[in-house]
Amino acid sequence: MRQAQSIAPNLIALAKGISCNFIDARITTKDYVNGLAAKTRVQGLDKEAANKFLLSTCLRHEIYDCKNHQQYLEPFFYVRGFGCIRRLLSILVGLQSEIIGEREILNQTVQSINRSREADHLDESVFRGLQELVSMSKRIRANSGVNSDENYSTIAADLFLETLATRTDQTVAIVGGGYMAEKFFRALLKTQSLGIAKIFWINRSTSRIRNHILDLSHLLDFDIEVLDLDTGRHVLREASAIFCALSNSPNYYGNATQKDGTLVVDVSYPQVFPEEKNVELVNISNTDFSDLVKNPVSMSSIVLANKEIDAVVSLLESQA
Repeated sequence: MRQAQSIAPNLIALAKGISCNFIDARITTKDYVNGLAAKTRVQGLDKEAANKFLLSTCLRHEIYDCKNHQQYLEPFFYVRGFGCIRRLLSILVGLQSEIIGEREILNQTVQSINRSREADHLDESVFRGLQELVSMSKRIRANSGVNSDENYSTIAADLFLETLATRTDQTVAIVGGGYMAEKFFRALLKTQSLGIAKIFWINRSTSRIRNHILDLSHLLDFDIEVLDLDTGRHVLREASAIFCALSNSPNYYGNATQKDGTLVVDVSYPQVFPEEKNVELVNISNTDFSDLVKNPVSMSSIVLANKEIDAVVSLLESQA
């Protein structure tokens, strides 16, 4: 264990008061997680409040109370105190992710904490305690080697390569403009053997995509056309492969038409594209992406990371 032999007072205070109601895809199905998350939002049970933050992704829905030991919510699972610290630290390190060691969950958790802080929901001491936990998770990742450059977007790029490698002058589509869409686009740029002639990049905000493309124009040897979601619906039939990472748009392209044999990799949750005959659909519900990882984190690294997390919790308990 290479952590410092003392714990910041803000983190000790956090450990004494933190609790979490959670559900995740390791406990049940991804569809059940999504359904319960939607129900919870309608009921207002996860409404932001003092010293709370929400971690809601395609694989989990977790309501953290950092100070007041919230009550147990049926039918969630519940953990508090040092056990809750261990769970959150394990998530931050990437041990609870479908792709072990990916960094998206770390980014998502930090964003959730920052949103609550910006809304003045987190006390200064709570915020600093959470920041210390994030810093610890980064040290554990570095010490143990639990870090993966692979994620849904890089795996999607590999699937595109397998599908399109022997073809030339192909048209592909990217739907979405967030972190995952940008990561996918950059992964495509590194794939020299793809014969891409044109990309349709479709998003709610077209200005953001255009600005992003301007920064990369020196790397491009194909045409990119930027379209909004409604206009983009009409060009999807021209694409041989489609990557989609679009938030809060369930079944948005349910009546869109794709040509036979199109590969659709939809990592949105809820999914944007439905099952269609003669279309190969890969999505979070029907695919275990961990099976597609090329360079999985070693078991020895996972064991070491868990030992370091246990050491942090033990040290917290001894100093609380």
